[in-house]
Amino acid sequence: MPYSRNRVVWVVPVTLYLSLLFIASLNLNSAFFVEINQISRYTGDPLWSNITIIGDALIAIAIALPLFGRRPDIIWAIIIASILAILIVHCLKPLAQIARPPAVLPEHLIHVIGPAHMKNAFPSGHTAAIFTVVGAYCLLTHWSWTSRILLSMAIAAGLSRIVVGVHWPVDVLTGALTGWLCAFFGIMLARQWHWGLSERVQRSFAIIFTIATIYLVLFHNTKYPDAIILQQTIGIAALIVATPGLLRLFGKQVFGKAQTQ
Repeated sequence: MPYSRNRVVWVVPVTLYLSLLFIASLNLNSAFFVEINQISRYTGDPLWSNITIIGDALIAIAIALPLFGRRPDIIWAIIIASILAILIVHCLKPLAQIARPPAVLPEHLIHVIGPAHMKNAFPSGHTAAIFTVVGAYCLLTHWSWTSRILLSMAIAAGLSRIVVGVHWPVDVLTGALTGWLCAFFGIMLARQWHWGLSERVQRSFAIIFTIATIYLVLFHNTKYPDAIILQQTIGIAALIVATPGLLRLFGKQVFGKAQTQ
C-alpha cells in the first residue's frame, strides 16, 4: 500500500473523521461555532482576515507555483486532486443546501468578518482547496518542517472560516477531509497517468499557474481588504521563488531551439 511508512497519511484523515463524527453525533455544531467564532474578540479582525485568504483558490495556486521545474510529480498530483476536489465540493454544495451561520443565528451570537455569505455552507471550499495542495505536498515528501508549516497553515485557514463567521465546524472538517482524500487519490491517479509528467503538459500548466499568480498580485479581490498586503506578498514571493524552476522547465525548450539554429 503506498504511503504506509508515512503516518501523516492516516493520522490527518482519521483525526478529521473522528472530530466530524464527534461533533455531528453529539449535535455540537452550533455550540462549537459560537465558541470558536468569538476568538476574534481577543485577537482582532485583521489577523483572521489575513489567515482566511490562505484558503483562497488563487493563493493555493501561488503556493504550488514554485514546484514547477522541481517536482513535476507533485504538480501533476495537485492538478488531478484539484479537479476531483472542485467536482466534489461544487456538487455537494447545491445538493446539501445548508445555510451559513449568518442566515441562521441571531446577530448577537455571531461576529462576521468580511462578506456575510448566506447559503451553500457545506463543505468549506476554502478549506478543501488548501488541504488539497498541502495534502499532495505532505504525502509526496518527507515529513519535514516545510510540511509541518504548510499543514499548520491549512489548519489555521480552516479554523478561520469559523472565526470569520461563514462556516460551521462540520463544513470545515468535511472540507479538510475532502481535500486530503482528493490529494491521496490524486496521487494514485497521477501514478497511473504518466502523460501529465511530460514537459509539454507541465509547461502548459506552468503558464496557467503563473498567469493566475500574476492576477492574484494585480487584480484579485479576496473581499478581505485587510489582507491585501499578505495577498500580494504571497504572490510576489511565489513568483520569485518559482523563477529558477520555471527557467529550468522552459530553458530546455528555449536553449534547445537556440542550439539548433
